[in-house]
Amino acid sequence: MIITYHGNLHLKLQTGDTVISVNPVSKESGKKTAKYGSDICLISNNLPICSGSEMAALGSKEPFIINSPGEYEKMGISIKGVASTFEEGGNTKINTSYVFTFDGIKVCVLGILQGKLSGEARDAISNCDLLILPVLEGEKLSYLAPSTAESVAVSLDAKIVIPVGYDEKTLGIFLKESGTKNAVPLEKLTIKKKDVDGKDGEVIVLSEI
Repeated sequence: MIITYHGNLHLKLQTGDTVISVNPVSKESGKKTAKYGSDICLISNNLPICSGSEMAALGSKEPFIINSPGEYEKMGISIKGVASTFEEGGNTKINTSYVFTFDGIKVCVLGILQGKLSGEARDAISNCDLLILPVLEGEKLSYLAPSTAESVAVSLDAKIVIPVGYDEKTLGIFLKESGTKNAVPLEKLTIKKKDVDGKDGEVIVLSEI
């Protein structure tokens, strides 16, 4: 599996010709976007920063869009969406975290998470190989504060953690909280199941492309 990071909560996961787009940025956000064809598009919530499903279609590839809690299957990939909530503009909104196995690797995408998971949600998505973890604390929109993010990562017993949504300050604090030293951001992560075995909460930072 090859993973690239496109800013905010947006990642592209690819194995062979199969592409999964995770929380692509919409044109309506006013932020940098990336357009490519995907087979599956996972949307955690309806905020413009991560609901750009139109950016996941190109040429002959029209994605199967998943944007709510539930159980789904596409192209032999089983995907479970687990509900949580977050606050935005004084309103409580639904967030969907996703767990699925792709190229033999169990992936968990938290989406916009602002606090610790409920016990039920934690049980549903724990013990993942690869955890996509939002880390940001700001005035306009907050995800997990660095210390809370580290606590969530530990509670989910992830083998590898990829922070997203970060800025320079929050990333630095999160790396310190997690005990990660000399983390050199990668342009892409190429990973196989054998690379995951034996890992215990290792943090890998991807640079935005």
